[in-house]
Amino acid sequence: WEQILLHRAKELAPGGHMVIVNLCVDEKGRYLGNTYTKQSMFERMTSLWRKLVEEGTITQEEFVNTTFINYYRSVEEVRAPFKDDASPVRRAGLALVSVETKVVECPYWARWMREGGDAKAHAKRFIPTTRTWSNSTFLSGLSDSRSAEEKAAIVDKFFGMYEAEVAAAPEDHAMGYVHTYIHIKKDN
Repeated sequence: WEQILLHRAKELAPGGHMVIVNLCVDEKGRYLGNTYTKQSMFERMTSLWRKLVEEGTITQEEFVNTTFINYYRSVEEVRAPFKDDASPVRRAGLALVSVETKVVECPYWARWMREGGDAKAHAKRFIPTTRTWSNSTFLSGLSDSRSAEEKAAIVDKFFGMYEAEVAAAPEDHAMGYVHTYIHIKKDN
């Protein structure tokens, strides 16, 4: 985080301002997919992936090799490089103007809660929004001894299982975003 800020300090003109929006863990412990619904997206993904181990579809090694490289900073971690006037970030001229967190409601969940409708159709719309960024993680966790077709079939099965869970209880599943909105200025 400090290195990112130091690089931005080189680019930002004196007197300039920037706003950085990042995924985070907020003061209430909420984070992407773990916000206002009964189910946590990452916990459900982990549980369903583990179920594939239990039924023999994937190995324990493949389960362990499936790792999301995500880290969501807390507000305290965002503020840390700005606290000490002698820190490299402060010496580079950057000052924290403000930081706040907000939850961006999942539009799929909001539509379901507002309109209801066909739960299976809702799940079919919702799952692709999780799959766009996670599909490659599941594929890459699978052994290279498997063919591309076999890997794709396993991941299709996994997302089919997730889709069935969402269809069974749409109100319990969402992918709400939790962001920090960070306003930084560069001293003159």
